[in-house]
Amino acid sequence: MRSTVTATTINIEVAFATPGNQILFGMTVPEGATVSTVLEACATGALLPEHVLRNPDVGVFGRRVEETYMLQAGDRVEFYRALVADPKDTRRRRASTGRRRPATNVK
Repeated sequence: MRSTVTATTINIEVAFATPGNQILFGMTVPEGATVSTVLEACATGALLPEHVLRNPDVGVFGRRVEETYMLQAGDRVEFYRALVADPKDTRRRRASTGRRRPATNVK
């Protein structure tokens, strides 16, 4: 009698955004996979820009994690980019000049 072993897989999402574009796609990885596994798969498949994968700043649902973080079903792996300006400094500068932020039309 031959036994067959099937690897259990989990579904995750991968997200990366630029000011003008958002990349969001699903991925199936083996159970026990880490963020490093996702990095390798993205690099192999050229799924994300190369500069993002070189020095990744990565998180899961808005919380930074190490590449050794073990993924769970439904996790969203997010690749972060450097901010152009520090939001706190921008607010301070705006407050010191008395300028207000433009109103948004929310209905």
